[in-house]
Formats: sequence, C-alpha cells, structure tokens
Amino acid sequence: MAKDKGDIISDITTYIAKFGGRYGEWYVGASTDPKQSLYTRHKVKKGDPGLLRTAHSEVQAADVVGFFVKTYKTLGEADGVVEQGKLHVYAYRRAPYTKP
Repeated sequence: MAKDKGDIISDITTYIAKFGGRYGEWYVGASTDPKQSLYTRHKVKKGDPGLLRTAHSEVQAADVVGFFVKTYKTLGEADGVVEQGKLHVYAYRRAPYTKP
C-alpha cells in the first residue's frame, strides 16, 4: 500500500532510531524492483536491518531519498533524482559486505 512522503520519512527515521547506528551508516534508495536492488545489487542479507515502503509517485520517492541524503547525510543514489517507475523506497544499515 502506497504511503505519503511524510509518512515514509517518519517510518524510516523511527526505524533507524530503533535499529541504531549513525545516519551515515545507512543507505536510502529508490527502486522499481526493491528485492533485486537490496539482495543482488547491494548484497543485503536476510535478517539485516532494512525497511521498504512504497510511495505514491516517483517524485515522492525521490524526495524521500533526497531528504535523507541531504538532511541526515545517509548514502543514497542519485541524491533524489526522479526516475520512471522508482516508487519503492528502501533503507538498510550498511555492513562490511554490503555495496555500498
């Protein structure tokens, strides 16, 4: 179910607070296929701290990524650039084996 930008930002902020680490230890991105992005591209393992939300639009998803990259200095792709079909916002705590 799609969520508003503010709700996604709140969910991610709460999740990061719960699972710890500095914001710079987290990655926030957007994807058309979040499972492929998380498990294949970023090498996240099942059980790693991570969160997935679906935005109402690509613009909102890009805004969320841009917010975390600019405000909290997380790592993130394209610094909030809008791309067709990228509705799924994800966040994960980086580990030595994840990319990046």
